[in-house]
Amino acid sequence: MKELAAEARLTGAERVVIIGERRGNPGILRVYEPSGETLANIVTFIIKGVKLGREAGHGYPSTRRRLIVEVDGSPVADEFADAMIVAFHATVLEEPGEDDVVAVLRGLDERTVLMHFKWRDREVGPVLRLGKPAQMVKRLEGRV
Repeated sequence: MKELAAEARLTGAERVVIIGERRGNPGILRVYEPSGETLANIVTFIIKGVKLGREAGHGYPSTRRRLIVEVDGSPVADEFADAMIVAFHATVLEEPGEDDVVAVLRGLDERTVLMHFKWRDREVGPVLRLGKPAQMVKRLEGRV
C-alpha cells in the first residue's frame, strides 16, 4: 500500500481503485485516496456480478470524461450515488453534457443496485451488479 501511495503521489492520482477477486472473478471494489505515506479506504463496493463492455458489445469513450450519476429514486440507488460522488468526484445533473459519461443506478432490492454506463446516448463499459457492504461509505460524513 505504501508503494501504491507513492506511485499515486508521483503521478498526481487523486484515487486508487483496487479490485479484489473471489474465485477468480471480481468480488470487491475498494477506492482509496492518498493520505500521507499510505492510502485511506474511502468507499467499498461488493461486486455481485459483472458483464464486461466487450461481452455486451459496448464501446467506451477514449479519453477521460466527467462522470454524472443518474438514479431511479430508490434509497439504495441514492446511497450508491453518494458513494460515487465521494469515490470518483461524480456529480448529479439533470441534463448531462454531450461528452459526459453517465452512471445509471437502478435499485434491485434494499442492498443491491445495477449500474451501467452511457456516453452520447449509447451503452458503454461494463454492467455491474453491486451490493452494499455493512459500511459502504467510510468517509462520506462532512464531504458531500
